[in-house]
Amino acid sequence: MKRIFLVVLCSALTLLGWRVSYADSHRSPGQVAMSSMRGTMGRGMMGGMRSNEGNSASGNESGPLEVYIQSNGLSCMSCHAVSGNAAGPAFTDIARRYAGRDGAEDNLIESITNGASGRWKGYPPMPAGLANKAQAKELARLILGLAR
Repeated sequence: MKRIFLVVLCSALTLLGWRVSYADSHRSPGQVAMSSMRGTMGRGMMGGMRSNEGNSASGNESGPLEVYIQSNGLSCMSCHAVSGNAAGPAFTDIARRYAGRDGAEDNLIESITNGASGRWKGYPPMPAGLANKAQAKELARLILGLAR
């Protein structure tokens, strides 16, 4: 009886995660920005939802970054938060580390496109292939903009 219950529970949770991901992928960028369900992993990825409420940078600087991520179906918010604790370093911490450095944008583009390992102590490696070169360039620009 326990085994049947667990199978039904896991199936229901999987279906719920798929429905939320599907719903987010069919919203306009404005609707996604207003959504309180930020951090949904892209379809086909392992994991579930993570709320990012309370993890925004001061003011509205993070708005364009979050809208870009959601409107392009990227899974960045599955591991990163704008600020605060997450599986990966916060975007504001990345922005502060690279702010004013020569080649900062190119370094970020390479890390986003090809993955990165060992650059942030205490965090797992970032896998490659989660964004194409054009997306990585825009993400790097938006992330570095958070340092202002």
